[in-house]
Formats: sequence, structure tokens, C-alpha cells
Amino acid sequence: MESWWNSLDLSLQVFYGIAAIGTFALVLQSVLRLTGMHDLTVGDLHDGDHPGGLSLLSISSLVACTLGLGWGGVLALRGGGGTGLALAVGIGLGLAMVMGQYTLMRFLVGLRHDGSLQYANAIGATGTAYTPIPPHRGQGGQITVLCQGRLITAQAVQDGDTPLPTGSPVRVTALAAPTTFVVTPG
Repeated sequence: MESWWNSLDLSLQVFYGIAAIGTFALVLQSVLRLTGMHDLTVGDLHDGDHPGGLSLLSISSLVACTLGLGWGGVLALRGGGGTGLALAVGIGLGLAMVMGQYTLMRFLVGLRHDGSLQYANAIGATGTAYTPIPPHRGQGGQITVLCQGRLITAQAVQDGDTPLPTGSPVRVTALAAPTTFVVTPG
């Protein structure tokens, strides 16, 4: 191994060294993430105002850039290019890896969904009276309505003068309380 290393010119040694550091950092980062200690690897180097904590300046981005710089330089030098070309290829590949990682992470963060039911999302939807809904916002009425892809049963009130019987169609017009709908005959 030592004779192989000594046979390399200085620019190859530098790029191999950068590639080795980047590869070691990637393996360490992967092991930490797999063991649940990923908070040690994702510390962003910014003020935290990005969606989902994403940033172009993060430990993960630094690792991606180092990998691209090192291995891109090695490939360019091994392909017969000079040091200038190796540096350009390495920087280009490093930046491409950072942008690719950032784009992928933005996409994955966009897939996050906390699953919380937001009753306001049912405003405008039609449902069915599950129990009779008394007039003049009297209590005790319930409806079934599709909200965020779920069929839910919730409290409901109405402003009309006559009760809405079980099974009658209703339209959600507003929220009377965080989990109580205001409905009209639908």
C-alpha cells in the first residue's frame, strides 16, 4: 500500500486524500443515522429559517461536496487530465452532488405529513346528518363528512328554524368551535 501511495504524484495524493476523508465521513454519517444518532450529523450551519431545517450549508452538504471534489478529481486525473481539469471536474461534481442532495431532501421533506386532522379542511364539503341537528345552534347534532380523506363523525350545529333529521344531506359552512361544524341543508 505504501509503495502504491508513494508512486502517485502529489495531485493524485491530494485528491485521493480528499476522497478518503469524504468517504469516511459518509460512512460515519450513515452509521450514526442508522443507530439513531443522526442529530450529530445534520447540524446545519445556518440560522434555521429554512423549511424542514434544510440548507445548502450543512454537514451533509459538506460531506457530499467533499466526495464529489475528491472522487471527481481522481477520475479526471486517472482519465489523463491535468490538475486544472481535475480541480474543475471535482468542484463541478461536488456542487452537483450538493444540489442533487438538496433537491432530493426538499422533495422528501415535502412528503412529510403529520396526519393531524384539520377540521377547517372540511369547510365546503357535503356530508350526512348522523344524529338529528337541532335548530338555532342547539347542541347534540352530529354529521359524517369526508375530511382529508377520512370519513369522520363530528359535532354539528345549524342556524335554521327546523331540525335536520338523521340521513339528511348537509354542507359544512364554517366552524362553530375547533371540532364543531356549522352546517346548512345540503
